[in-house]
Amino acid sequence: MTKISIIVPAYNEEASIPALLEQLDGLVARHPSITFQTVIIENGSTDGSLTLLRDAIKTRNWITVFSLTRNFDIEGAMLAGLDAIDGDCCIFLNADLEDPPRLVDQFIDEWRAGAIHVVGLVSDRPNYSYLRNWMTKVFYAIAERMTNGAIARNVSDFRLIDRVLYQQLRKMREFSRLNRGLIGYLGGPVVRVPFNRDPRAGGKSSFRNWSAIKWGLRHILGFTVAPLRAITLLGIVCCLIAVTGAIYFSLRALTTGVPFPGFGSIMIVVLIIGGLQFIALGVIAEYLAILFLELKSRPRYVVREEIGIASN
Repeated sequence: MTKISIIVPAYNEEASIPALLEQLDGLVARHPSITFQTVIIENGSTDGSLTLLRDAIKTRNWITVFSLTRNFDIEGAMLAGLDAIDGDCCIFLNADLEDPPRLVDQFIDEWRAGAIHVVGLVSDRPNYSYLRNWMTKVFYAIAERMTNGAIARNVSDFRLIDRVLYQQLRKMREFSRLNRGLIGYLGGPVVRVPFNRDPRAGGKSSFRNWSAIKWGLRHILGFTVAPLRAITLLGIVCCLIAVTGAIYFSLRALTTGVPFPGFGSIMIVVLIIGGLQFIALGVIAEYLAILFLELKSRPRYVVREEIGIASN
């Protein structure tokens, strides 16, 4: 019998969990010939999420709940889920239901037709603010270009991947991980299913704009060395400008007898060069921070409690 694993990270989703369980119940009922293994990663929530999940598994023997010791962010939660599954394919689904579970049926149909990677393509985000929409578009435009498509435009973690991909994905133990980028790195043909983001089933997102900026910067740098190469290019350009300027002003002084003009212009040049140096140091520091976290080899997640057995 076909076995499909579903990984659901959940952090402070008390308001969304009833709707999530209803959607999962419907999915299981629609596919009686499939064995479902659902792993919900309770990511150190501070609300009543874990209590609701404890009650849920009493009547759902196809759900396992892993309660983590603290919030290891969504990437750590998904890795915990990957380490626990053994299905023929794996589906990533967020507990807030902004990515509609109704598309899972189409994902499964595409997989049965031979696809190894089916991903939801976000056509519109009507519930995002103008600023958040703009930030998202900028992130994906930069990320797709700088990572050679490993981080594809307008896709989220909502996807189905075959066993051949998820077995390789969980071997990648890097600390500063971005699952969607790592899956893109693995390659293979991709089937894209467009959809519009739904409103959250309940509660408020804990992912604020500043968190999104830090998240985006760290993960772009984790997939490309282009900024380091840009620093080298910038240094060459600055040196060429400096040499050209030195020659020009020296010749001018020799031919007209006028000394180097303007303390102000010199200060402007010094400040510009100094600013570029600090930017360069900042980029290098981000890469060093990534290396620092990787070299410590700390666990990406810690499971406090495992509840239930994820098979039906």
